Amino acid sequence: MRQQYGLRIKSEEFDGMAWDEFADLLSGLNESTPLVKVALVRTETDPQKLKDLTPAQRRMRSEWQAQRAKRKDKREVADAIANLQKAFENMYGESDEQRRQDIG
Repeated sequence: MRQQYGLRIKSEEFDGMAWDEFADLLSGLNESTPLVKVALVRTETDPQKLKDLTPAQRRMRSEWQAQRAKRKDKREVADAIANLQKAFENMYGESDEQRRQDIG
């Protein structure tokens, strides 16, 4: 943001910025800014470009993918639990909340 717009994130001007305006500025960043460079490395899928990454870029990409995998695993577990709950609700004809109300 600073490189392209001269705007520091820890500034009063930024502090009062509406989300819409921030999103517009963010989407307008060019490829020479550090944030866009990082995003491009993290999301690259072209095998030839991946071969050309520096060791630091490879490490950065690998760390990002590992973080995504952890979040995905947690989401998959949560989705599986939700699906099981729905299956039990369908089998027994009532939700967990309804059973709690019946007991209480």
